[in-house]
Amino acid sequence: MVAIALLLYQNGDNEGAEKYFMQAKANNYKEPDLIQIYVGQMFEDAKRYDDAVKAYQQVGRGQQYFPAQLKVAAMLGKQNKIDAALTHLKSMQAENPEQRSQIVLAETAILRDAKRHQEAFDLLSRALSEQPQSQDLLYDRAMVAEKLEKFDVLERDLRLLMQIAPDYAHAYNALGYTFAERNIRLPEALQLIEKAHALSPDDPFIQDSLGWVHFRMGSLDKAATLLKDAYAKKPDAEIAAHLG
Repeated sequence: MVAIALLLYQNGDNEGAEKYFMQAKANNYKEPDLIQIYVGQMFEDAKRYDDAVKAYQQVGRGQQYFPAQLKVAAMLGKQNKIDAALTHLKSMQAENPEQRSQIVLAETAILRDAKRHQEAFDLLSRALSEQPQSQDLLYDRAMVAEKLEKFDVLERDLRLLMQIAPDYAHAYNALGYTFAERNIRLPEALQLIEKAHALSPDDPFIQDSLGWVHFRMGSLDKAATLLKDAYAKKPDAEIAAHLG
């Protein structure tokens, strides 16, 4: 029944999928919480956020409980219930540093979407005082610092991230793109983005950055080729803007 439900879901028949998921649960499927995760994801994809919240809230205390609670907060955020989402996250109990980081990152995502960048920055700074080498926290604070035009913090966090994780392609890309966007230190920007591209050659967003820095340096034909290819891989609005 679960296999049929997943196939129906993948083929866009959410109503049929939900029917089979519920039948499987009624017939004592061995992992009922996993069914609730599937159903919640299905509702989330359909932008039925209230229904998704209800599905995730039915997940019991077990392996799926913590990620389900993160999802509840995300769904509240998507409905612009920002304070409710933050309150929910603050009520969650982390069992280890990794879970604490996940809660902070979830709070950060909600605050960033609400354009409450200073609050997000302060939250990440507090978290980094406890976990100063957390790769995800460093990257997220760098991204929030860019919104606040704290470029010194952005560069410092990304340089540290490169030291901690030399294969973290998006650290090189983010710093290089920031230089290109500000139209400064372009040779260094090119070097950084080329490093990112070498680490992750199939990433269309890194290829977009590479095209953009070539544009800034006046290599229009090279830029156009890279941006067209990036847009073919991922028709994203920002890539389209650069290509335009």
